[in-house]
Amino acid sequence: MKKSSSQSGFTLLVALLVASVLLGLALSIGDILIKEDSLALAGRASHQAFYAADAGVECALYWDIKYSAFATSSATSINCNQDSNNQNNTFSVGGGGAAGPTSSFAMTFNPLSACALVTVTKNANGSTNVTANGFSVHDTGSPNCSSSSLNQVERVIQVSY
Repeated sequence: MKKSSSQSGFTLLVALLVASVLLGLALSIGDILIKEDSLALAGRASHQAFYAADAGVECALYWDIKYSAFATSSATSINCNQDSNNQNNTFSVGGGGAAGPTSSFAMTFNPLSACALVTVTKNANGSTNVTANGFSVHDTGSPNCSSSSLNQVERVIQVSY
């Protein structure tokens, strides 16, 4: 039995239609996966920035409550997050006494590409305010604790006691 030329053209048309639908589905799924990956990276950077801020607050609380290191008349050396990756996290704080009640320091977290700016203010009424700004990036690069960039995530924790 001989096929007519219109039947073989119909088969080619159906094959092209099926291939187009499958290609469209594959492209749509690929687009969704790329967006999900971007969201996951941004979420990870957000967590890292929060944890950097939390570590900064914890460091300040430890040194203030245990050693009264801030807003004293003489400067004090403190260290936080000392390990093989973070050798330079030793800071000189205090020394301003009542005239200079604010101390600041910046911590870096090398394997995480995160950093934190910490400010401790001793108030005249005896209360203390600790503010820690944690930074991380959600794509390639390193966070900059001194300025913001479009790909940088910042989280802030404030504690008063």
